Amino acid sequence: MKEPRVFYDEQVLAARWGLSRRTLQQWRARGRGPAWVKLGSAVRYAETTVERYEQEHLINPFTHSTA
Repeated sequence: MKEPRVFYDEQVLAARWGLSRRTLQQWRARGRGPAWVKLGSAVRYAETTVERYEQEHLINPFTHSTA
């Protein structure tokens, strides 16, 4: 049997990343941030999508150049 998918609402994701809900809303309006699902008026982020987004945006201080 397949495990049920876990979804985060704006408040939970904002707290996880130390951001405001407004920042997440602005990112969505600009096409930034992780993909989301809209169910009626509710916005949700799949846990797997959030984790993938985090992995894709990791910065390795030994290989990252700011120049």
